[in-house]
Formats: sequence, C-alpha cells, structure tokens
Amino acid sequence: MPFRQIDELERGEAVSWDIERDLFRERTGERVEPVTARQAGGHLAAVAAGFDLTLFETFLTDVAGHARWGVTAELALGRLDRLLAGVLASEAPGLTLLLTSDHGNIEDATTRSHTLNPVPLLVVGPLAEAFASLESIVEVTPRIVRALAGDVPT
Repeated sequence: MPFRQIDELERGEAVSWDIERDLFRERTGERVEPVTARQAGGHLAAVAAGFDLTLFETFLTDVAGHARWGVTAELALGRLDRLLAGVLASEAPGLTLLLTSDHGNIEDATTRSHTLNPVPLLVVGPLAEAFASLESIVEVTPRIVRALAGDVPT
C-alpha cells in the first residue's frame, strides 16, 4: 500500500512523524495546520479502524535520544503519551495497539548512541494476550503475522 501523503494529513487521515505537525512543517516547509497529540491519536485510531494492520512510525524519540534539532526526551515522550491517550480514548472496537522500538537510546541521556537496553513492548486490546509471552524484539513480527492469520497463541 502507498504511504499517506500531505492531502491525507491535512484531512486527518494520516499522522506525521512528529505527531503535532509543527516540526514536520519546520523541517519540510509544508504548510499543514498543527494538531494536538491527542487529536493525532484520534486520527490514527480512525485510520486503523479501516484496516487489519496499520503501521505508524515516529522517530521523534530517536531524534531526542540523539540530541538533535533541540528535541528533548520530555517533549518526545510527552507527545507520544498524549498520542496514545488519543488512540485509547477513541475506544475503537477490536483495535489492538502495539508499541515498541527497534533499539534503545532515549532512556540513557549520557550517550547519543543506540543502547543495548531492552526496548518497551506495550500491547493493549483484544490481541494483547497473543504477545504476552514474547521475550525478544525479533519475535514481534512473526507474532503479528500469526495474529493476522488467526493463529493467536495463548
């Protein structure tokens, strides 16, 4: 499927990597109107309601962890927290939310490099139990594939 574009973003049918669109606007020059992180969460939930699987990538925490563009951990994590609040407030029936990262770096302010620390895995919704036994980040994708196929481990 194609990535969503500016017109979808403007209609609330997409979410930008920075969640609130202000950094996106600053970095790209696109004249999109800002939204609150909670509004963006509602947009994400509405998009996800139409699909079996919706991927949203934000590298805002990575930008903060590498100390770039003046983005702090507090800003990045605050936006992510409010985005998640917006998704969960939507109370979309049947929506399973999975949050994880491909590496650590925001949890250790003493380094600008990736860390080898464990990354979070948060799963909320009807399929949450299917992910309860995971022990490694490399297990996430195969478990998603199994869950989408209806083969949900207990």
